[in-house]
Amino acid sequence: MTLPAPAPSPLIVPDDRAEDYLRRLGIPTQAIYQGVELGDLRAADIDAFHPRGSAGTTRWIGTVGGLRRNMVDGREWKQLDKLNRPTVERADGKVSLSVVGCNAATGDPESIDGPRAANRRGPATIAALKDQLELDLIMVAALASGGSTPASIDDDAPLGQWFVLYHRAENRVQLEVSKAAGIDEQGDDRKTGQFTGWLVRVILDPHQPGSAAAGKRPLDVGGDDVDFTIVRAS
Repeated sequence: MTLPAPAPSPLIVPDDRAEDYLRRLGIPTQAIYQGVELGDLRAADIDAFHPRGSAGTTRWIGTVGGLRRNMVDGREWKQLDKLNRPTVERADGKVSLSVVGCNAATGDPESIDGPRAANRRGPATIAALKDQLELDLIMVAALASGGSTPASIDDDAPLGQWFVLYHRAENRVQLEVSKAAGIDEQGDDRKTGQFTGWLVRVILDPHQPGSAAAGKRPLDVGGDDVDFTIVRAS
């Protein structure tokens, strides 16, 4: 089962309109960059003596922690850990934000398929997207009937689940904040838990590593440094 069918073509918000668009959702771009910078610094401290996968995992942990530290103020945003899934949620409960490492299509407005998660998402993400299934189905149906131009940048930004997507390229961290059109809930092992498309992609300028990290090449450059699947022991 896929939740729901992917949109025919997402709305692409270019980087020069990104800050204004996200401001309508109450999402501060500064907090995103602060989180991404912390994640990059943490990942750069990982070397070959650490367990495999440490750089990618440490980047995600640092990015989540930095984002939440700079967004949660007790008034406009709060942190949640429902089903152990770390998010920030707007105080009115209408918008939430989580962090996902993705492939090189991240931040590339020319990508036809858009980003795919470096590691498949788990039951908590699938459950969160289920909670807004009805709203997404309505929106996808509207987009499908409207052709290749789904909506205007000047229209109200859709509420619900949003994702900070990042990809550590050679000399930068590619970024966007996007709203998923669907996710594979049940499929073959290669697709289950993978995003199927996007309703809106808000492209951000890449983060350029500062002087503290510029001389270090994190082990997860080009994507996560290892992909693994946890299975229940027999």
